[in-house]
Amino acid sequence: MTMHEGRTRPVRVAVHTFAPLTAAGIAGLLGTNDQLAVVAVDRAPLPDAAIVVAERGVPGLLGHLRRLVARGSVPVVLVTDTLDATDAATAIQCRVRAILQRNGLTGDQLVDSVLAVAQGGAVLPPAVLGRVLDRLIQARPESVEPSGSAGLTGRELDVLRLVADGQETKAIGEKLGWSERAVTEVIRGLMRRHELRNRTHAVAYALRAGAI
Repeated sequence: MTMHEGRTRPVRVAVHTFAPLTAAGIAGLLGTNDQLAVVAVDRAPLPDAAIVVAERGVPGLLGHLRRLVARGSVPVVLVTDTLDATDAATAIQCRVRAILQRNGLTGDQLVDSVLAVAQGGAVLPPAVLGRVLDRLIQARPESVEPSGSAGLTGRELDVLRLVADGQETKAIGEKLGWSERAVTEVIRGLMRRHELRNRTHAVAYALRAGAI
């Protein structure tokens, strides 16, 4: 029996790389761990997880991830040099459930991440997770809209209450646990949607509507 969380067989993992030497390096990190079984990329049935290794500057990474998703619902461990917030958010939409830095990566880290994603978990560095959450806040500030709020979302109301109290952007972010950029984007979004001129106008709008 497999020694991880009651599995009765090794976790089947496919390795996708952009260079033979990289594939050899990953094979070396995985070693002979009996909790994993490395399978061919195109072998049926679908693997339990996939490892994708992308060196800095590799073109077409996100397209490659999308093609993996099209083949089936396989969670991905992405090993890369760097990934900005936009690409990280897109990668997560493409079933990437773990993002690991190539520099200093150990076999234990790689194995643990594969086992985690195969069981529905995720392994994201705090910095990446924070940037992705900021991105989601900016992209969908209107996703929660309480009734009787004059068309303002819960996030917007939280911000406007603090603006009305005279708080600056940095202090608002600290109180709400957001970045300054996320606060700014929420304010810009509500002003654009309701055709408001500035923060004072936005507070006045909310006050007249009885929202704050």
